[in-house]
Amino acid sequence: MDGWISIHRKITEHPDYLAEPFTRMGAWIDLLILASHREHDIRVRGIRYTKKRGDVAMSHEKLALRWQWSRGKVKRFLDNLQKDGQIAQQKSNVINCITICNYNIYQYNSTATSTADNASNKATDDTANRTANDTADNTPKRSSKNQQTAHQTDTNNNDNKYNNIHTHNEYIGLEINAHARAHEGVPAEEAYRAKRILKWVEETYPEVQHMEQPFTEQQVLWLVRKYDDDDIRRVVAQIVNKGKTANKSAYTTFVSFAGVDILMKEKRTLQQTEEAKEREKELTRRAVIRNNIAFNREYAAGIASGAIEPLPEQ
Repeated sequence: MDGWISIHRKITEHPDYLAEPFTRMGAWIDLLILASHREHDIRVRGIRYTKKRGDVAMSHEKLALRWQWSRGKVKRFLDNLQKDGQIAQQKSNVINCITICNYNIYQYNSTATSTADNASNKATDDTANRTANDTADNTPKRSSKNQQTAHQTDTNNNDNKYNNIHTHNEYIGLEINAHARAHEGVPAEEAYRAKRILKWVEETYPEVQHMEQPFTEQQVLWLVRKYDDDDIRRVVAQIVNKGKTANKSAYTTFVSFAGVDILMKEKRTLQQTEEAKEREKELTRRAVIRNNIAFNREYAAGIASGAIEPLPEQ
Protein backbone atom coordinates (compact mmCIF):
# COMPACT_ATOMS: atom_id res chain seq x y z
CA MET A 1 0.00 0.00 0.00
CA ASP A 2 1.44 3.33 -1.10
CA GLY A 3 1.01 6.88 0.18
CA TRP A 4 0.74 8.32 3.66
CA ILE A 5 -1.73 10.12 5.93
CA SER A 6 -1.23 12.89 8.49
CA ILE A 7 -2.36 12.24 12.06
CA HIS A 8 -2.95 15.14 14.45
CA ARG A 9 -1.51 14.86 17.94
CA LYS A 10 -4.99 15.48 19.33
CA ILE A 11 -5.73 11.81 18.62
CA THR A 12 -4.08 11.13 21.99
CA GLU A 13 -6.92 13.04 23.67
CA HIS A 14 -9.45 10.44 22.54
CA PRO A 15 -10.56 8.30 25.52
CA ASP A 16 -9.85 5.07 23.60
CA TYR A 17 -6.23 6.02 22.83
CA LEU A 18 -4.87 5.05 26.26
CA ALA A 19 -7.71 2.70 27.21
CA GLU A 20 -5.87 -0.57 26.42
CA PRO A 21 -2.28 -1.88 26.43
CA PHE A 22 -0.35 -0.78 23.36
CA THR A 23 0.84 -3.09 20.60
CA ARG A 24 4.45 -2.80 19.46
CA MET A 25 3.39 -0.88 16.36
CA GLY A 26 1.13 1.33 18.47
CA ALA A 27 4.05 2.12 20.77
CA TRP A 28 6.24 3.03 17.78
CA ILE A 29 3.56 5.39 16.42
CA ASP A 30 3.16 6.87 19.91
CA LEU A 31 6.89 7.65 19.99
CA LEU A 32 6.52 9.51 16.67
CA ILE A 33 3.62 11.49 18.14
CA LEU A 34 5.52 12.26 21.38
CA ALA A 35 8.66 13.41 19.53
CA SER A 36 9.36 17.15 19.49
CA HIS A 37 8.67 18.81 16.12
CA ARG A 38 11.04 21.68 16.92
CA GLU A 39 14.02 22.42 19.15
CA HIS A 40 13.13 23.98 22.50
CA ASP A 41 14.29 24.09 26.12
CA ILE A 42 12.67 22.29 29.05
CA ARG A 43 13.52 22.15 32.75
CA VAL A 44 14.05 18.88 34.58
CA ARG A 45 14.48 19.19 38.36
CA GLY A 46 15.51 22.81 37.81
CA ILE A 47 18.13 21.96 35.18
CA ARG A 48 17.66 23.31 31.65
CA TYR A 49 17.76 20.70 28.88
CA THR A 50 17.48 21.34 25.13
CA LYS A 51 15.10 18.97 23.30
CA LYS A 52 15.97 18.74 19.63
CA ARG A 53 13.66 17.94 16.73
CA GLY A 54 12.78 14.24 16.92
CA ASP A 55 13.58 13.86 20.65
CA VAL A 56 11.32 12.12 23.19
CA ALA A 57 12.21 13.04 26.78
CA MET A 58 10.38 10.39 28.79
CA SER A 59 11.63 7.77 31.22
CA HIS A 60 11.05 4.02 30.90
CA GLU A 61 8.77 4.19 33.95
CA LYS A 62 6.48 6.80 32.36
CA LEU A 63 6.38 4.93 29.05
CA ALA A 64 5.51 1.73 30.93
CA LEU A 65 2.57 3.46 32.62
CA ARG A 66 1.46 5.08 29.36
CA TRP A 67 1.63 1.87 27.31
CA GLN A 68 0.48 -0.36 30.19
CA TRP A 69 3.61 -2.52 29.85
CA SER A 70 6.20 -3.72 32.31
CA ARG A 71 9.42 -1.71 32.51
CA GLY A 72 11.31 -4.75 31.26
CA LYS A 73 9.15 -4.93 28.14
CA VAL A 74 9.69 -1.22 27.48
CA LYS A 75 13.47 -1.64 27.80
CA ARG A 76 13.53 -4.64 25.45
CA PHE A 77 11.33 -2.83 22.93
CA LEU A 78 13.52 0.30 22.90
CA ASP A 79 16.72 -1.75 22.76
CA ASN A 80 15.37 -3.60 19.70
CA LEU A 81 14.44 -0.31 18.03
CA GLN A 82 17.95 0.99 18.69
CA LYS A 83 19.47 -2.21 17.34
CA ASP A 84 17.40 -1.81 14.15
CA GLY A 85 18.57 1.78 13.75
CA GLN A 86 15.14 3.32 14.34
CA ILE A 87 16.05 5.22 17.52
CA ALA A 88 19.08 6.28 19.53
CA GLN A 89 19.01 6.38 23.34
CA GLN A 90 20.97 8.78 25.52
CA LYS A 91 20.93 8.46 29.30
CA SER A 92 22.24 10.95 31.84
CA ASN A 93 21.73 11.77 35.50
CA VAL A 94 19.28 14.48 34.39
CA ILE A 95 17.05 12.86 31.77
CA ASN A 96 16.57 9.87 29.46
CA CYS A 97 16.28 10.95 25.84
CA ILE A 98 15.04 8.87 22.88
CA THR A 99 15.91 10.28 19.45
CA ILE A 100 13.91 9.16 16.41
CA CYS A 101 16.37 8.43 13.63
CA ASN A 102 15.45 9.93 10.23
CA TYR A 103 12.66 11.89 11.91
CA ASN A 104 12.17 14.05 8.81
CA ILE A 105 11.19 10.94 6.85
CA TYR A 106 8.13 10.65 9.09
CA GLN A 107 7.42 14.38 9.53
CA TYR A 108 7.67 16.47 6.39
CA ASN A 109 8.04 20.23 6.34
CA SER A 110 4.63 21.55 5.29
CA THR A 111 6.03 24.24 2.96
CA ALA A 112 8.39 21.85 1.23
CA THR A 113 5.68 19.22 0.92
CA SER A 114 3.21 21.70 -0.56
CA THR A 115 5.79 22.87 -3.08
CA ALA A 116 6.63 19.28 -4.02
CA ASP A 117 2.92 18.44 -4.40
CA ASN A 118 2.35 21.44 -6.67
CA ALA A 119 5.34 20.51 -8.81
CA SER A 120 4.13 16.90 -9.00
CA ASN A 121 0.62 18.00 -9.98
CA LYS A 122 1.98 20.31 -12.70
CA ALA A 123 4.12 17.51 -14.09
CA THR A 124 1.11 15.18 -14.10
CA ASP A 125 -1.00 17.74 -15.97
CA ASP A 126 1.74 18.36 -18.54
CA THR A 127 2.11 14.63 -19.14
CA ALA A 128 -1.64 14.27 -19.52
CA ASN A 129 -1.77 17.08 -22.10
CA ARG A 130 1.04 15.58 -24.16
CA THR A 131 -0.64 12.18 -24.02
CA ALA A 132 -3.94 13.68 -25.11
CA ASN A 133 -2.32 15.27 -28.20
CA ASP A 134 -0.46 12.10 -29.15
CA THR A 135 -3.25 9.56 -28.62
CA ALA A 136 -6.71 10.93 -29.23
CA ASP A 137 -8.48 7.62 -28.66
CA ASN A 138 -7.28 7.39 -25.04
CA THR A 139 -8.04 11.00 -24.20
CA PRO A 140 -11.38 10.54 -22.35
CA LYS A 141 -10.08 7.83 -20.03
CA ARG A 142 -6.77 9.49 -19.12
CA SER A 143 -8.25 12.97 -18.91
CA SER A 144 -10.91 11.74 -16.48
CA LYS A 145 -8.28 10.07 -14.33
CA ASN A 146 -6.13 13.19 -14.22
CA GLN A 147 -9.12 15.40 -13.44
CA GLN A 148 -10.04 13.09 -10.57
CA THR A 149 -6.46 13.17 -9.26
CA ALA A 150 -6.30 16.97 -9.53
CA HIS A 151 -9.68 17.34 -7.84
CA GLN A 152 -8.66 15.00 -5.01
CA THR A 153 -5.35 16.89 -4.57
CA ASP A 154 -7.15 20.24 -4.43
CA THR A 155 -9.64 18.83 -1.91
CA ASN A 156 -6.85 17.48 0.31
CA ASN A 157 -4.95 20.77 0.11
CA ASN A 158 -8.08 22.75 1.01
CA ASP A 159 -8.85 20.41 3.91
CA ASN A 160 -5.28 20.67 5.21
CA LYS A 161 -5.39 24.47 4.84
CA TYR A 162 -8.65 24.65 6.82
CA ASN A 163 -7.37 22.29 9.52
CA ASN A 164 -4.12 24.24 9.88
CA ILE A 165 -5.95 27.58 10.15
CA HIS A 166 -8.53 26.15 12.59
CA THR A 167 -5.85 24.57 14.79
CA HIS A 168 -3.71 27.72 14.70
CA ASN A 169 -6.61 29.99 15.68
CA GLU A 170 -7.65 27.61 18.46
CA TYR A 171 -4.09 27.58 19.83
CA ILE A 172 -3.82 31.39 19.67
CA GLY A 173 -7.12 31.72 21.57
CA LEU A 174 -5.98 29.38 24.33
CA GLU A 175 -2.58 31.08 24.46
CA ILE A 176 -4.14 34.54 24.87
CA ASN A 177 -6.34 33.25 27.70
CA ALA A 178 -3.29 31.63 29.31
CA HIS A 179 -1.34 34.90 29.23
CA ALA A 180 -4.35 36.72 30.68
CA ARG A 181 -4.39 34.32 33.63
CA ALA A 182 -0.62 34.80 33.99
CA HIS A 183 -1.32 38.40 35.00
CA GLU A 184 -3.49 36.99 37.78
CA GLY A 185 -0.55 35.06 39.20
CA VAL A 186 -1.26 31.78 37.37
CA PRO A 187 1.69 30.39 35.33
CA ALA A 188 0.90 30.64 31.60
CA GLU A 189 1.66 26.95 30.97
CA GLU A 190 -0.76 25.81 33.70
CA ALA A 191 -3.47 28.19 32.48
CA TYR A 192 -3.07 26.95 28.90
CA ARG A 193 -3.27 23.29 30.00
CA ALA A 194 -6.37 24.00 32.10
CA LYS A 195 -8.10 25.79 29.21
CA ARG A 196 -7.26 22.95 26.85
CA ILE A 197 -8.52 20.25 29.25
CA LEU A 198 -11.74 22.17 29.96
CA LYS A 199 -12.34 22.64 26.22
CA TRP A 200 -11.73 18.91 25.67
CA VAL A 201 -14.25 17.97 28.38
CA GLU A 202 -16.87 20.32 26.91
CA GLU A 203 -16.40 18.91 23.39
CA THR A 204 -15.86 15.21 24.16
CA TYR A 205 -17.99 14.66 27.26
CA PRO A 206 -20.53 17.52 27.44
CA GLU A 207 -22.59 15.48 29.92
CA VAL A 208 -19.88 16.10 32.53
CA GLN A 209 -20.37 19.86 32.18
CA HIS A 210 -24.13 19.31 32.47
CA MET A 211 -23.76 17.93 35.99
CA GLU A 212 -25.26 19.98 38.81
CA GLN A 213 -21.78 21.25 39.69
CA PRO A 214 -19.61 21.04 36.54
CA PHE A 215 -15.86 21.63 36.43
CA THR A 216 -14.81 25.23 36.95
CA GLU A 217 -11.63 26.69 35.51
CA GLN A 218 -10.12 26.95 38.98
CA GLN A 219 -10.84 23.29 39.73
CA VAL A 220 -9.22 22.20 36.46
CA LEU A 221 -6.20 24.33 37.38
CA TRP A 222 -5.93 22.34 40.61
CA LEU A 223 -6.13 19.11 38.60
CA VAL A 224 -3.40 20.01 36.08
CA ARG A 225 -1.09 20.95 38.94
CA LYS A 226 -1.46 17.48 40.43
CA TYR A 227 -2.11 15.12 37.48
CA ASP A 228 -0.87 14.54 33.94
CA ASP A 229 -3.19 15.46 31.09
CA ASP A 230 -3.48 11.81 30.01
CA ASP A 231 -4.54 10.79 33.52
CA ILE A 232 -7.18 13.51 33.68
CA ARG A 233 -8.68 12.44 30.35
CA ARG A 234 -8.68 8.78 31.34
CA VAL A 235 -10.44 9.41 34.66
CA VAL A 236 -13.04 11.70 33.05
CA ALA A 237 -13.74 8.93 30.52
CA GLN A 238 -14.17 6.45 33.40
CA ILE A 239 -16.68 8.75 35.09
CA VAL A 240 -18.81 8.83 31.93
CA ASN A 241 -18.42 5.13 31.11
CA LYS A 242 -19.54 4.12 34.61
CA GLY A 243 -22.57 6.42 34.50
CA LYS A 244 -21.49 8.67 37.35
CA THR A 245 -22.50 11.92 35.64
CA ALA A 246 -25.66 11.72 37.75
CA ASN A 247 -23.52 12.68 40.76
CA LYS A 248 -23.70 16.23 42.05
CA SER A 249 -20.11 17.48 41.65
CA ALA A 250 -17.79 16.73 38.73
CA TYR A 251 -14.71 17.69 40.76
CA THR A 252 -15.59 15.58 43.81
CA THR A 253 -16.41 12.60 41.58
CA PHE A 254 -13.07 12.99 39.79
CA VAL A 255 -11.14 13.05 43.08
CA SER A 256 -12.91 9.88 44.22
CA PHE A 257 -12.07 8.06 40.98
CA ALA A 258 -8.48 9.32 41.00
CA GLY A 259 -7.98 7.97 44.53
CA VAL A 260 -8.59 4.38 43.41
CA ASP A 261 -7.11 4.58 39.89
CA ILE A 262 -4.45 1.86 39.53
CA LEU A 263 -2.15 3.79 37.18
CA MET A 264 -2.25 6.85 39.42
CA LYS A 265 -1.46 4.69 42.45
CA GLU A 266 1.58 3.29 40.65
CA LYS A 267 2.69 6.81 39.76
CA ARG A 268 2.25 7.98 43.36
CA THR A 269 4.23 5.01 44.63
CA LEU A 270 6.99 5.68 42.11
CA GLN A 271 7.01 9.38 43.00
CA GLN A 272 7.14 8.63 46.72
CA THR A 273 10.05 6.24 46.13
CA GLU A 274 11.94 8.89 44.17
CA GLU A 275 11.23 11.52 46.82
CA ALA A 276 12.44 9.15 49.52
CA LYS A 277 15.68 8.60 47.60
CA GLU A 278 16.16 12.35 47.19
CA ARG A 279 15.54 12.91 50.91
CA GLU A 280 18.06 10.20 51.76
CA LYS A 281 20.65 11.80 49.48
CA GLU A 282 20.02 15.19 51.07
CA LEU A 283 20.32 13.78 54.60
CA THR A 284 23.57 12.03 53.65
CA ARG A 285 24.94 15.26 52.16
CA ARG A 286 24.06 17.22 55.28
CA ALA A 287 25.62 14.56 57.52
CA VAL A 288 28.86 14.75 55.54
CA ILE A 289 28.88 18.54 55.87
CA ARG A 290 28.26 18.34 59.62
CA ASN A 291 31.03 15.78 60.04
CA ASN A 292 33.41 17.97 58.06
CA ILE A 293 32.52 21.01 60.17
CA ALA A 294 32.96 19.05 63.41
CA PHE A 295 36.31 17.68 62.19
CA ASN A 296 37.53 21.14 61.25
CA ARG A 297 36.54 22.55 64.63
CA GLU A 298 38.31 19.73 66.52
CA TYR A 299 41.33 20.09 64.28
CA ALA A 300 41.50 23.85 64.85
CA ALA A 301 41.06 23.42 68.63
CA GLY A 302 43.77 20.74 68.70
CA ILE A 303 46.23 22.96 66.87
CA ALA A 304 45.42 25.91 69.17
CA SER A 305 46.06 23.79 72.29
CA GLY A 306 49.17 22.19 70.84
CA ALA A 307 47.69 18.71 71.09
CA ILE A 308 47.76 18.30 67.29
CA GLU A 309 50.54 19.21 64.96
CA PRO A 310 49.46 21.06 61.81
CA LEU A 311 49.46 18.98 58.65
CA PRO A 312 52.30 19.85 56.30
CA GLU A 313 51.28 22.11 53.42
CA GLN A 314 51.21 20.43 50.02
